[in-house]
Amino acid sequence: MGNNNCKKTNQTTFLWLTTFILFLLLYSAVRSTAQTWQAVGDTGFSTPVTQYSLTSLAVDRNGVPYVAYSDASNAGKITVMKFNGSAWDILGSAGFSAGQGYDVSLAIDTNNLPYVAYGDAANSSHATVTRFDGSNWVNVGTAGFSNGTVNNCTIKFGSLDTAYVSYVDAFYSGKAVVKKFDGANWIDVGTPGFTAGGTGQMTLALSRIDLPYVAYQDQVNGFAASVMMFNGTIWVHVGSNTFSAAQVQFCHIAFDHTGSDPYVCYNTGYNPFAPNVQMFN
Repeated sequence: MGNNNCKKTNQTTFLWLTTFILFLLLYSAVRSTAQTWQAVGDTGFSTPVTQYSLTSLAVDRNGVPYVAYSDASNAGKITVMKFNGSAWDILGSAGFSAGQGYDVSLAIDTNNLPYVAYGDAANSSHATVTRFDGSNWVNVGTAGFSNGTVNNCTIKFGSLDTAYVSYVDAFYSGKAVVKKFDGANWIDVGTPGFTAGGTGQMTLALSRIDLPYVAYQDQVNGFAASVMMFNGTIWVHVGSNTFSAAQVQFCHIAFDHTGSDPYVCYNTGYNPFAPNVQMFN
């Protein structure tokens, strides 16, 4: 009798495990089929983008994506488009900037208002920031507010919707500059031109307590990757001033969901590039 009970128990266990394994296999197959990259609206939905600018993407608080780019069909001026759920619509006017815009960076505040920072050819290629007020694109502060010609513009928002911009400024021999908007003017965050030498391919991120960090290609240290942060008084290196093992390209920085741990990605080598990601712990 006891042996029969054991056999029944073993058979039940076997059937349960078999059913569970089949369920896992089926679930994995469904997930692998369902989780794919899909087009958002039509592919190639914009007019041609110029060679002077990559497309910049941002998503608002409602999950609506926006893109900004230099519009080749409008003399390289800036166009922003918004996805309406089925198609991409132009936001405001196509080619709204006064002149050609390059190194375009897009960010959206907590009120779902998009801002664009860029090198402004209509203002001697100095930095300009514009925002969409619901009807039109308007300047944020003075157009062309940087001291010199800029590259690598990035715009980000702090926790209280304070706008920060970073860029490489020719006035400071290609060194890094970060500014924030005080409601009327763009003011320096620390000393402008704070990097040791020229910087390349720089991006900006803000920690959860609104401390700005920049990751960049350090041109005076073998073009290695470097990260600096503003500690409230001065700009300081985060870890070693050049922590990558080799020359890098295309540095980017972002924080984890806590806003505490910064991650940096970059490419090393040439043809082919080798991607790398590092975290500061």
